Amino acid sequence: MTKQQEGPYPLKRGDLTGLAAHIYVPSRRGARHIADGFSRALLISKKNRHFGDAFAHDLAGEVAARLPEGVDLLVTPPPGRYSQARQWYFARELGQAVSSLSGIPLARPLRWKQGLAGAEDAKATVSHAGKARGLAREAECLDLLPGQRCAIIDDGFTTGITAAQTAAALEAVGAEVVGVFTLAMTERTEHRPPHERVHLLRKRRQRAAKGVRQ
Repeated sequence: MTKQQEGPYPLKRGDLTGLAAHIYVPSRRGARHIADGFSRALLISKKNRHFGDAFAHDLAGEVAARLPEGVDLLVTPPPGRYSQARQWYFARELGQAVSSLSGIPLARPLRWKQGLAGAEDAKATVSHAGKARGLAREAECLDLLPGQRCAIIDDGFTTGITAAQTAAALEAVGAEVVGVFTLAMTERTEHRPPHERVHLLRKRRQRAAKGVRQ
């Protein structure tokens, strides 16, 4: 397995930018996920309160160190259905740990607005004709935050949909979002081993050629 470059890793979705401390190798990568101690620990932390509590506090410093100066408030995204059912939300625990280290207060939890008809999960995605995928629900901030400089804290960043919804909710109540700062980002093509990148590029070329023939 090739050694990845050292973080932080830049994050971006639309105008929202930020930094991640680590690369997360998804469980669908099989052996590479199992071999990556951080990725396995993060997955366990999101499901197990006792392990996750210690993990959040052990690694909170890596997130706190990325925060810019002048942040007034830390904010975590609303929890999804499974976190609510487990009554354990790792991102919130991470936010509390970062708050404790940085001395920056953590905002009251955001929530999901009533979603589209038939949407079973607050974090389910829907597709719109001619537009990118988006969440089936919108995030909502219950406090007015005029002029407050807010940093979004989360455990992970894949597509950035959740972070973007959180930023939109904060801006709707007058806050200024300075960025999103996460423990990890899901690995992208450029982070994967060379043999996997070659295989992916070959598959993309084959799909493109098939589309031209059709």
